[in-house]
Amino acid sequence: MNYNAQHGFAGSRAGPCIALPYFAHSRGNSAAETRVTSCDGHAFVVRRTGHGAPILMLHDMAATQRAWDPVRDSLSCSNAVCTWDARGHGESRRTPESAVPTLGLLAADLDAAITACAPESAVLVGHGLGALTILEFLRNYDAGRVSGVVLVDQTPRMLTAPDWSLGLFGGFRAGDELEFEARIRAGFAEAWSSLQARETGPGGRTDAGMHARYGEPLHGLGGLAAGSMLALWRSMIGRDYRADLVALQIPLLVALGSGSNLYDAAQLGRWFQSFVPDAQVIRYLKADHAPHVAAPERFARDVAAFAARREALVRSPEAVASGAAGTPHLASAQAAA
Repeated sequence: MNYNAQHGFAGSRAGPCIALPYFAHSRGNSAAETRVTSCDGHAFVVRRTGHGAPILMLHDMAATQRAWDPVRDSLSCSNAVCTWDARGHGESRRTPESAVPTLGLLAADLDAAITACAPESAVLVGHGLGALTILEFLRNYDAGRVSGVVLVDQTPRMLTAPDWSLGLFGGFRAGDELEFEARIRAGFAEAWSSLQARETGPGGRTDAGMHARYGEPLHGLGGLAAGSMLALWRSMIGRDYRADLVALQIPLLVALGSGSNLYDAAQLGRWFQSFVPDAQVIRYLKADHAPHVAAPERFARDVAAFAARREALVRSPEAVASGAAGTPHLASAQAAA
C-alpha cells in the first residue's frame, strides 16, 4: 500500500479549495474570525488580529495557535496576524479519521488560508511542523502569493544520514525513528514528552515550560489521537527540503534558538547562510526550540521588520530583480553538513 498516496501526501491537489469567509468579532484586540474550507472539505477557523500586510503563522506539532500569543499583540500593531489550529490539534481535533493530518493536507489547508486571508501577498511564519508545512506548500503550490518566509528552529531534513548531520539531535537515524513510532503507538503523550526532553548536549533544554504556557499542555497531550499523530509524524520525518531551499527565490528569515534541545543552532545557521540565497539567520541567545516564547519582544520586532521589507519589495518589483543572487549546487550544500 502506498501510504503517502493513501493519506494525500502525493503532492497533488484533490480539487479546488473553497474559502467561505465570515467575520465574527471576539474579545480583545478587535479580533475577527474567517471560516475556511480546504480542498477535502476540512473546515477550520482562522483568527485574525490587527491591520496591515498579512502574516500567516503556523504552530508546531502538539501545540495550538496559542503558541503565538506572546508575539500576537506586538505584531498586530503593524500587520494583520492570522493563525489557526492545525488538523488534529486544538479546535481542529474534529478532523474525520478519513482525513488524518499529513504535511500534504496541511499544505492544502495553508493554500486555502492564503486564498481566504491573503490572496495578493503574505509573509509565512512557521515553527517546527509549521515550517515544514510551509516548505511543503512551496514545493506543490503557487509560491507567487508569498512575499517572505520565516522558518523557526527547523531543519530541512529531520533524519540524519551519511550526507546530512544536521537532523534531529545531530543523530536521529532510521532506527531511532522506528523506535519513536513504537512509542507513539503506545501513547502519544509519553512519546512526545520523551522526545522534547531529549538533549543535544550539556546546553540542551526541554520545552515543557513552553507547552505549559502557550502550547498543548503536556497533561492534555493524551487527547491527541495516536493514529493521527503517527500519520503526521511519518509524513514529516521522511521529507527532505534541502534542494527546495537551495533553489528558493523567496526572501527567507531563519530564527534559531541557541539553546534548542533539537538542533545545533550554530551549525544549522551556517548551512542556511552558505547555501540558501540571501537567507538571513538570527540566533536567539538563551532561547530554546521556541524563540518566539523565550524572546517574544525581539522576535516580534525581527519578524515585523522582515515583513516591512518584503512589503516594500512587493510594491517595488524592480528591487527584487536587483537583489538576485546565485544558487549553490545541492551536492555542495549536502557535503557542507
